[in-house]
Amino acid sequence: MNVRVKSKISKRLYVIISLTLLSAILRLPSLDSPLDVDEGISFHDYAFSSWAKLFLEYKDGNQHTLFSALSRISVGFFGTNEIAYRLPVFLAGVFSIPLLYRVTFLFFSSETTAGLACYLLAFSTPHLGYSQNGRGYALSIFFSLALIFAVSKLLERKSVWLWGGLLTGFGFFLVLSVPSNIFFLMAAALFYFTVAWGIKGEKTKQFFDQKLIINSVPFLVMAGLVLGYIYVIYPGLRRNVEYYGQEMRLSNFLSIFTFLVSPWGLWLYLIFAFGLLNLKVEKKLLPFLCLFFTPLVLILISGFVGPPRVYIYLLPFVLMLVARGIVGFFSQINKRYGKKMEHILTAGFCICLAVQPTLSLIKYYPSRYHRKISTIDTAIQVRSYVAENVLSNTLIVIPYRDKTLLHYLEDRIIDNMIDILFTGKVSKIVFIGHQNIQPQEFPLRQLYQNQSMPLRKQYFELIEEIGNVKIYNFAVKISHFIPPVFDPDYEGKLTFQKSKDITIENIEDPKVIGRQALVIRNKTKKELLLGSRQIKTVDIKSDYAYLLFAYFRGYPQGSVALLHSLENDWPPPIAYLNEHQKVHSFGKSDKYWQMVFLLSPLRKGKHSFQEVINLLAEENSHFDGFQSFILRKE
Repeated sequence: MNVRVKSKISKRLYVIISLTLLSAILRLPSLDSPLDVDEGISFHDYAFSSWAKLFLEYKDGNQHTLFSALSRISVGFFGTNEIAYRLPVFLAGVFSIPLLYRVTFLFFSSETTAGLACYLLAFSTPHLGYSQNGRGYALSIFFSLALIFAVSKLLERKSVWLWGGLLTGFGFFLVLSVPSNIFFLMAAALFYFTVAWGIKGEKTKQFFDQKLIINSVPFLVMAGLVLGYIYVIYPGLRRNVEYYGQEMRLSNFLSIFTFLVSPWGLWLYLIFAFGLLNLKVEKKLLPFLCLFFTPLVLILISGFVGPPRVYIYLLPFVLMLVARGIVGFFSQINKRYGKKMEHILTAGFCICLAVQPTLSLIKYYPSRYHRKISTIDTAIQVRSYVAENVLSNTLIVIPYRDKTLLHYLEDRIIDNMIDILFTGKVSKIVFIGHQNIQPQEFPLRQLYQNQSMPLRKQYFELIEEIGNVKIYNFAVKISHFIPPVFDPDYEGKLTFQKSKDITIENIEDPKVIGRQALVIRNKTKKELLLGSRQIKTVDIKSDYAYLLFAYFRGYPQGSVALLHSLENDWPPPIAYLNEHQKVHSFGKSDKYWQMVFLLSPLRKGKHSFQEVINLLAEENSHFDGFQSFILRKE
């Protein structure tokens, strides 16, 4: 190897290392910040689930199987903390940089284009954000690049056993990261065959040859493996598509394109278009059009548009073509004004490209620490405190969006709620949340939209501070309301207006407590309100009071029961306490139940109450264990 070649390789290596270090430096700050809501859901639901459930079941769009598997391994080695949990996506984000360099160089044989593409990816808002986010999207980028790298090696007629095997693995890992990435597998296959047939066309008129057929085998193996996996998880996958799928609107498509060029804006597609023109000159246009437009065509065929983030696998290739467009543009400058002017203008343009991301990052890093969510370490400490200091009939309330707290406190919260419903006793109510959450602004999910459930600051007494979490006692006197004494079969004693399209029965199975449960069958297929005929009155003498209504309802069902004051407008201000929780089966029945705890404000004065069943268009709605409490200021 001569000196010139060695110098060129050393220079290339220096550029790759520098860009990789830049990427790592940009992705390290705030890596230890609290998990956001979506991260928390994935952490709570999948980080510690069994391997069988992780790989053989698909619950919802928060299940990013490959990330959960890798994060579990990372946490096993480095302990349970935010950095260890996010380490797989951090590494995927950082090592996507040298991988993008190699892929870009293979296709364009230009060190400048490869370096510029990596520079853009390092500052890309989606890539940087998801390199710090415990989800599967950074893995999607890494494995989409790895897949195309393997494709390029097959195109070079390299070892089919090695690169074909890697192609199969990368494709499968891509779908394990996010199942909708299967669209990109089809794009990669079309990319390969258009390039391969183009190469053949230059050499021979024969459409197929033995080498091309052999190189097709990895794609067939990958297809079989991926389709087999999709078949296994299809029921859950279908539910997820129906739930998250968006309408075919221009705005939804536009949001995808906007997402991919953030933070620079849509003007970057002008340069992207120039890059495509360069591909036309180089006779490489068709393969790249297959890469970009195949997913879009498949979206149209499927009839669903996912959130922009699920198409993040296109990001490195968009930036690759932007880089190609920039290099092509400034090469024209070189022809007219010389190489010196080209270098000056290129350097200036690159600096300009870094201004917008830098300004965004100045706000981005601090914002990650401003999340009103507990850290993992704090949540573990809070769990220990609760175990030692909180009684079994204490109602523990946490913010519905704090999935980290939920993960470590859920079992205890549920046990206490079950104890309350089975005994009819509430000794105390404790609120636990982030230190920056003002007590009167404690996040509770409203039963009805556009209705707020006010909490009074004077009711909250701070009893403990642990890390970034505060624990409050809700200082109220708690007394039984309806029924006045605990009655596990009270709901069976209610009467409702009769209707030929609605049947109301007391059944012995399934039930939770007492001898019977209430089942309401709605044959109208319409949402209805049923009010009980029993009217109960109470005189509230304090300025502010609250009503706590609790019961079991069947799962899954949307129909809900509530105690409604006839003096209040409809819909009333009511909020769930601890809505997001596990479901349960009791006894020998396979029926699942969910606990419902509802809190509503009471004004001073006389109130007349009735039980109201808000029936949705469901065939059967089950209820059991109705009981309520008046919460007055001590």
